[in-house]
Amino acid sequence: MCRNSTTGITAVKALQQGPFPNEIVALVVGHLWNSPRAVRACTLACHAWYAAGRPYIYSRIVLSNGDKFDSLVSFLRSPNVRFNVIKHWIRELHVRTPHPSNAGLWWSTGCPYWVLRLSAALPSLLPRLSVLRFEHQNFDSEWLSRFMVHLSKFISVRELVIANTRLELGMLQSLASVMPNVRTLRLVNATIIDSQQTFSPMAIQNKPQFTILYVESVRDNTSSENGFISWIRTWDTVQTLAMDENHRLMPALLGTFGPFINHFRLIVRDKAKWVDASNKISLWYTTTGLALSHVRTLEFFDVLDPTLVLWLRHLPSPGLLEKIVFRISFNRPRELKSEAYETLDECLANSNLSGLREIRFLYEGTLAVDLVSKEIQRVFPKAHCRGFLQIFMADPEEKLL
Repeated sequence: MCRNSTTGITAVKALQQGPFPNEIVALVVGHLWNSPRAVRACTLACHAWYAAGRPYIYSRIVLSNGDKFDSLVSFLRSPNVRFNVIKHWIRELHVRTPHPSNAGLWWSTGCPYWVLRLSAALPSLLPRLSVLRFEHQNFDSEWLSRFMVHLSKFISVRELVIANTRLELGMLQSLASVMPNVRTLRLVNATIIDSQQTFSPMAIQNKPQFTILYVESVRDNTSSENGFISWIRTWDTVQTLAMDENHRLMPALLGTFGPFINHFRLIVRDKAKWVDASNKISLWYTTTGLALSHVRTLEFFDVLDPTLVLWLRHLPSPGLLEKIVFRISFNRPRELKSEAYETLDECLANSNLSGLREIRFLYEGTLAVDLVSKEIQRVFPKAHCRGFLQIFMADPEEKLL
């Protein structure tokens, strides 16, 4: 069943009679909702499949300049009924300003005026927008107050993404304050600095209601007193935490949210940070498992290391763990050495993990899924005997959360 039931129903109504029942076609396309490439491939099959996939094709809009913004507004305001329905399909809006070669010039120019116009015009035109992403933005103080007023009208937005940008802490706090319905915050390749502008004290005092926090390649350049880490330590609603191997932020984030979260994902981008000189997992990483006292789902992306067993052994309540996910990549059969993963296999089959119901492998590579299944079953025979192993092909375009 597709996650977005409203879009699925719209797709069923839009279908024309085809060789398959309309409901079946809608379910197939809806199951691929998070893979744009797969949906586009389905729409090339026939008119019925195109009708089913169209709501998902239009679900994400990317704006990179003022001309595209003007065209989008004209399109959404068109009296044509066929065009008017599209605004109900748009779920994600990406505001991306091209990054110029001169970074110094870029940061001095501030936020383009068309972005301000966008924030004023689109809330009423996109009634079902749920994801708002800003990329390569520098929010200028000249537009700040008006910009915040407009953003507060995006009442349907549940996820805020800030990527590839430099952001003052006060600005981030203000964004969280004026958009109280946001439940997911994603910071990707972002640099957070001390506030140079004057922000509302209320914005700093208000605690956001984030339930999902995603942090990757984030540089915290704020002062230790009243800085970014001090602010996030006031949050008490986070249930899901995803982050990379950030040596500075991981202790603070796990120390704050570890005892409360039930879903943790570790994304390893740099294997050199994962192991020490002797190719053993660092003690610093083994002790972080101690903080995850109520975790029910563990996910390890881009790493399948034998020393992951130390994480599982250090869990305070291993019986609560219900699901483990590994996202892996290898290109040749027999590339994984079974003897290297023997201890991890025994740990996954251990009775201490009494609540474990699923061990999922997401494979990204060139091998066929049946070969990947045989390889995983060969390397993890004891875990396979528990009957919980599941192997899926991972889509590179799929969201990490």
